[in-house]
Amino acid sequence: MLASSKCRDMAFTLKSMARLVSSNDVENIGNHLIQCATNVLSAVNAPLQQRGAILELDLNRSSATANDYDDDMYLNLNLNGIFMKENEPSYERNFYHQKRTANIIAKQVAETLAAIAVAFNVHLTVGQNTTVNTTSVFTSLEKTLVSSLSNKRISPLGSAQIHIPLSSNLTQSDTVSVWSMIQPLAVASVTPGQVNTSLSTMISLSILDSHGKEISIHTDNEQPIEFFIPRDPNLIIPSMALYNVTLIHDAKHQFYFHLINITQSNVNLTVSLHIEMRPRNRSLNYLMIFRLDGQPQLNTLINNIDDWSLLCSSNISDDGIHKYFISNNRTAKHRFVIIGFRELNTTEICSNKSSTPPITDQPFNFSSDYELRTFTSACYYLDSNNNWQSDGLLVGSMTDYYQTQCFSTHLSTFASGYSHAPNPVLLFNDLFAHTQNSCPSVYPGEDIVNGMNLSKSNTILKFDHEMLSLMPSHLEHHDATIRYQIHKTNINQDIAIE
Repeated sequence: MLASSKCRDMAFTLKSMARLVSSNDVENIGNHLIQCATNVLSAVNAPLQQRGAILELDLNRSSATANDYDDDMYLNLNLNGIFMKENEPSYERNFYHQKRTANIIAKQVAETLAAIAVAFNVHLTVGQNTTVNTTSVFTSLEKTLVSSLSNKRISPLGSAQIHIPLSSNLTQSDTVSVWSMIQPLAVASVTPGQVNTSLSTMISLSILDSHGKEISIHTDNEQPIEFFIPRDPNLIIPSMALYNVTLIHDAKHQFYFHLINITQSNVNLTVSLHIEMRPRNRSLNYLMIFRLDGQPQLNTLINNIDDWSLLCSSNISDDGIHKYFISNNRTAKHRFVIIGFRELNTTEICSNKSSTPPITDQPFNFSSDYELRTFTSACYYLDSNNNWQSDGLLVGSMTDYYQTQCFSTHLSTFASGYSHAPNPVLLFNDLFAHTQNSCPSVYPGEDIVNGMNLSKSNTILKFDHEMLSLMPSHLEHHDATIRYQIHKTNINQDIAIE
């Protein structure tokens, strides 16, 4: 914290003396102060984002007694036993103090950068810019006319991009400064456990007036500001999960279903869902349907779906993957998504120009197995309390494993969220007509589905009943056996309960 305070004090001094110092000296001093501030910010957030180790010395120092702190939060946490015994090293205690320190430093860094921007701005004329480009931070300050911002695309570093729309609330003849910055690690949210930004860079854009004060800029939903926020290049892309659907036969259902959990700890935070399906035979065509918080149904009698898509072989990607995107606006406040696949027969035409899905009452029949992989992504902005929020932000369809496309109607500091969604749970409808054959049913599931309880064969699972509306009568057979198949990458394991 001492380094951050010193950087801020020197930035304030630089701001006050900017007109008395040459532009080269202002730029040189400002560059070092920017690196100082952002390095401290990244360092204090690394353990909070699980991107850095906690030193043993820090753990020991965090074992101070409650009498050393007079804030109510610390005392309440101690009373609840969260911090263990006093004078005993505690990760929880250390993280608490680390987060308090990070919050203070974040505010100091914001003040430092604002002061440096004012100092830089003194020596810039229209058309000029100054840039800092190091491994710890990239920042650029450009003085320009508002009229030149229309449809302006800024590419500060790597794959990061900012696109300013044609219209905004600014007067076209005004002179402004465009202040953009990219940092390699997003700061941790003050409220823990709500967002996952540990694999995101942090990107910000500000418009400053002639005095260096930030101008509030707003657009509309028709012409939002576009950001491409890069992820950590070291992100490991998980392998796809193989589903042997050619072995499954069901005389009653037209689709084979998977459940994907998208529950958020904070219902006000939204995520997009990205589905990737790779058939072993890439020449085949499929119909995909889905429903939020319920099981979709589509046949000649029932049309109970939220949306559908034809996965045509003519549009498959070069790596043989069909991709489908559900925006965060659609998934907001929903707990899960159930998707269903059906392989089209040779008489059904697959065309993206179709306005209605092909409907059949015939049971599904797969001639080739397929693989699935899913992930969620999110766009966040940093509010005045240093908490990440997602309201008003939209995740774009160009989001992938390397970047998140975000749309916003206002300027702020932005980061992206990424989470590898667990391999989708395979859902057997009515236990796949368990009563119609004598062999034990195989009911695939996921070892990571929260709250799933294995029960005796004469007791229906609460999870099954809620998600599939299964009735206990399906399990009335005396010799019934349920098997749960736990899917992991390259691992298949059966658990049987007699």
